[in-house]
Amino acid sequence: MRAVMIRKFGGPEVLELAEVPHPYRGMSRSLIQVHAASVNPVDWRIRDGAAKRYVKATFPTILGCDLAGVVAQVRGRVSNFVVGDRVFAMMRHDWGAQAELVALAEGLVVRLPSGLSMEEATALPVPGLTALRALRTRGKLQAGQRVLINGGSSSVGMAAVQIAAADGANVTAVCGQDSFGMLTALGATELIDYRTTDFAAGPAKYDLIFDCIGNKPHSACKGVINSRGAHVTTTPRGAVAPPVLPPPSARACACDCGRRVPEGSPGRTRLYASRACQQRAYRERRQPGDQATLGEFMNRNTAGAGGDQREE
Repeated sequence: MRAVMIRKFGGPEVLELAEVPHPYRGMSRSLIQVHAASVNPVDWRIRDGAAKRYVKATFPTILGCDLAGVVAQVRGRVSNFVVGDRVFAMMRHDWGAQAELVALAEGLVVRLPSGLSMEEATALPVPGLTALRALRTRGKLQAGQRVLINGGSSSVGMAAVQIAAADGANVTAVCGQDSFGMLTALGATELIDYRTTDFAAGPAKYDLIFDCIGNKPHSACKGVINSRGAHVTTTPRGAVAPPVLPPPSARACACDCGRRVPEGSPGRTRLYASRACQQRAYRERRQPGDQATLGEFMNRNTAGAGGDQREE
């Protein structure tokens, strides 16, 4: 089968469309024929080595986290799926999805809901789980809280706005003005144009700030966080905070998939190291009707190489 892979860290030139062995299926695995796979910031950070402290990839490595496809074969104790089922999934170790075939344990695979295309489904796992863990697990989101989402029109941000609104929070989204209508429809009650307004310099106070961009460290935001508020970020560098901070203003990485930094003594912020996903807070994904080949993923894996901090 063919896959997009790397044999060493580097720029886009290390991407290779190669023939690789079929994946091992094991006794409780489903073999999935991949129809769609996404390209996330973590992919190019794995490629260039920026994520090697958090994602322990070994060479050669097939890139890709999220996928959707059709079950091609089941073995052993797999009982929830049959050949022909439309499914989507997130790879267990943050790589391996950008291939023609993938073998996954039954518990990592979800049946595709009716009405959801494969291209839409493959854009959900990383952003959705990142937002969910950031708000509920790390941020301890509660109904009635004032929540600010920095990067509201990013894929993680859009998921976060909907989750926070569904949980009864009052949601402020930071985005470009052209995204105001979309985010209002998703549940945001207040909107801030990042091009004209610095939310960290404003008078409003928030119970929870979720930074999907990574451009507002805790030191810049602490003035707009309530005394018992929280600041959560998707970028590992966000875990580097001043050594002593009030414990109620706990700060953490959102992804919950990397190594945990040892907690300090009482009175210190709890810090967590996580994988380097969503550094720029937007992702490229295949659009419905886009029949991109595996070779085109090699070009899409270069999408974030410019290093800018735009959210749209």
